[in-house]
Amino acid sequence: MKKALLVLGILIFLSSIGLASTTYTVTNCADSSLTVGSLRWALWNACQTSNPADIIFDITTKEAGYSTGEAYSGLVTNEGTSKKWFRIVVNSLLPAFQNYTLNIAVRGSTQTR
Repeated sequence: MKKALLVLGILIFLSSIGLASTTYTVTNCADSSLTVGSLRWALWNACQTSNPADIIFDITTKEAGYSTGEAYSGLVTNEGTSKKWFRIVVNSLLPAFQNYTLNIAVRGSTQTR
């Protein structure tokens, strides 16, 4: 019985090793897979691994740029209500999830600045 429990414990441990989640952080409003910290970069990298991936957001006003219209990425300010938000404008299709078994979570609610 002890051997069976030991074997079961080892199997559970070994199966959990490959399931470690990788986190990619979006830190800017750029639209380039070559720009580290862009949404496109995070999605592209998340699609390259078989491990689960979390995409979180931590965009600072310094890295965002400033958006003056609906066609531009960056920090958007509504002077009437003084609300601010970040806009990421993509100029082409985002990377397709070719492997539908991937477990990728895009967590927009992590942006708190």
